[in-house]
Amino acid sequence: MREIQGVAELVNDKRQRLSYQKLAERLLEDMQHSHFLIFGRQNDITVVLADLPLAADSLVYDAWDKRLDMMFSGVIQRDDCVPLTYRMQGQSLSVSGRCSMIPKVCGVDLYLSHSYSGRKGDKVYQKFAIKLADVMKLYRNEAGI
Repeated sequence: MREIQGVAELVNDKRQRLSYQKLAERLLEDMQHSHFLIFGRQNDITVVLADLPLAADSLVYDAWDKRLDMMFSGVIQRDDCVPLTYRMQGQSLSVSGRCSMIPKVCGVDLYLSHSYSGRKGDKVYQKFAIKLADVMKLYRNEAGI
């Protein structure tokens, strides 16, 4: 299941009423140097298969859908196990969950796009979105609003 961590660090002041616009501004700043990590397991050890930095000029806020869209790109570092989990890591906020290269697998939060070949050295692109409603809900729960 998709998990969002670091909301308290992102917001800093739980007494403040936070609007979607203000949350979007904080997220845009927090995600400026984000990374998308893809993990596998080998011999009960979690290994990084790919560490994809944020692609230039790909971080945008869709005010209509209240969603942050971004694209990550980089090179597959390992191909000795299958991708199982991911973590999108910003400065404070992170989103993690289960992933797969096979579409429509039960219990998977993110389908790795067709550009993820699984072969070491191949360049890969991954689109990712954060719904502000999900972050706002966590903020309100933590702040008791």
